[in-house]
Amino acid sequence: MTTNAPHDGPAGAARTIREASASRLSIVVVVVFVLGVLVSDLIIGRQPVMIGLLAVAPIITIPRGNRSLTITVSLVCVALVAVSGLWNHNLGTSTYVVRLLSVVAIGGVATWAVGVRTRSREEVERQRGLYESLLRAQSAAGQGMVLLDGGTFVYANQAATEILGRGPETLLSLATYLEVLVEEERDHVQDWLMGIVAGEDVPSSIETVARHGDGHLVDLELSAQAVLDMPGAVPGVAPIIVVGRDVSRRKQDERERAELLEGERSARLRLEASHRRMSVLARAGAALEGSLDLERTLPAIADMIVREIADTCTIEVDLPDRPIPPIVRTRTGLTGGQSRVLALPLLSGTAVVGSMAVGRRALDDDDDQLIRELVRRVALAVTNARLYSERDHVARTLQRSLLPPSLPALEGYTLGAAFRPAGSGNEVGGDFYDVFPLATGQWAMVIGDVCGKGADAAAVTALVRYSLRTIATQEQHPSEVLAQVNDVLLRHGSTERFCTIVLARIQEGDEGRVSLSNGGHPPPVEIRGGTVSEVDDLTGTLLGVVPDPRLRDRMLALEPGDALVFYTDGVTEARGPDGRPVGAEGVLRAVERVHGAPPQTIADHLADLGDGGAGEQRDDIAVLVLRRDAD
Repeated sequence: MTTNAPHDGPAGAARTIREASASRLSIVVVVVFVLGVLVSDLIIGRQPVMIGLLAVAPIITIPRGNRSLTITVSLVCVALVAVSGLWNHNLGTSTYVVRLLSVVAIGGVATWAVGVRTRSREEVERQRGLYESLLRAQSAAGQGMVLLDGGTFVYANQAATEILGRGPETLLSLATYLEVLVEEERDHVQDWLMGIVAGEDVPSSIETVARHGDGHLVDLELSAQAVLDMPGAVPGVAPIIVVGRDVSRRKQDERERAELLEGERSARLRLEASHRRMSVLARAGAALEGSLDLERTLPAIADMIVREIADTCTIEVDLPDRPIPPIVRTRTGLTGGQSRVLALPLLSGTAVVGSMAVGRRALDDDDDQLIRELVRRVALAVTNARLYSERDHVARTLQRSLLPPSLPALEGYTLGAAFRPAGSGNEVGGDFYDVFPLATGQWAMVIGDVCGKGADAAAVTALVRYSLRTIATQEQHPSEVLAQVNDVLLRHGSTERFCTIVLARIQEGDEGRVSLSNGGHPPPVEIRGGTVSEVDDLTGTLLGVVPDPRLRDRMLALEPGDALVFYTDGVTEARGPDGRPVGAEGVLRAVERVHGAPPQTIADHLADLGDGGAGEQRDDIAVLVLRRDAD
């Protein structure tokens, strides 16, 4: 197994090699020089062999690399040459001087060469120590390093063997380094290393996956450097130093963090979806509970469904008295794809009152539950609407039974009447009016208001209305009629259902006489010659509370064109544009605006006060108008 020391990098390695080469060249020069001296000695002297040996002696010590030895040998050789002049009898001759200087020069050169060799060896040892320290530091830091040459491992540090789970011998015995990588990563890593050797623009590091010796996978982060400055290196096939570290823990942390983030994102999406579903339910519930107008609310629900949760929505309902066309909605821009359709019946108890079908390309369990809950609420709204419709029909039928089907024709008079029930009309109110004949040429007019609403109020209204018809045929004075009605109410046994009434007795013909009595009701308005005012001195006690109510008769004589306007307190309690009740003064102003109009116009105008202001009409409104015909 061969490695190359870093030598302070490529420049240091080259410098050391150059110095070693210079040392070898010096030795060659010295040897050539000595040989020259020996040749000269053979030509001009008689002891060439000894002098040559003395000259070669320092050179022989150079491979030992011991500078002290080389200096000692050189000094000894110089001394022997110097002394040889005594027995050769040539001291001071040119031959003697040349031989002495030659040996001195050879000793000096040998000493210098030994010094160069020693420094080179020390530098190599120092670089080797640094290199080995670097390798140990890399291993200690968990950085594996391998040297690849020809596609095989030629060196691996301890950290690399630990990361890969294979010993050095095992790695060196592999046919190719690719065997340690998972199969799907091999081409990628090979292309990357080839790009580095070729000097291509490739990433400085990559991440890959290796298989540990025990079989588990190891995530690696690799960086590599081609060794291109080695002597004899061939471009494109140079050895490669690969440094890698085990990033399995980091990758595991990243995967766990990604899983946590994905879990958080999924939880947030589920929470948002839950909030969206709750919002849809809340808005749908508010819309369905806030109105029984299915023609308006059901299309809004279908629009909400396709906007929030579904691709299509179809709602069909069955209302006996008011058929509603099928409601079909499709998401805008929906193209292609097959939707899953969830079709469910709208149930009222066990009866099917309609159906609802919702389509979506992907319906999960939560969406399924949401749709089923919406279907339940729509079914409940349809059920309530059906019940309301039935109740409204009953209430309106009962209310009509408490009012005259039409106004009779009175000789010399014209009548007008209007009735506006408060609210949605599904509850019977206590306001009523009636016009019925008495003796020949006489008629009774009555307007009243029974306290409360509902079946109890309707029963009291019917009791009062038919009691009036019976008693008025027997009594002449309106006050006596009201007194007996009061007795009937008291015998009925409830002081909570009291009643207010204005009763008028009208004589047909040219006299225009009208006899009035008031049982706690708002007094009528009279129109005389264009002047509008409240009938004065016409008060009384409401009926059904005390046994002896204060009641009196009031006689009026209507001139041709004069009129009487009877109304219930629903008119005075109506809200004007400023939000305030109209009140008695407001009634007078309203009558003034239409005082010359036909009786029916006056009645409709007053009744419409309940629709022209701020807020919903609070009480029933009944208006009855009597006008004496002009001559």
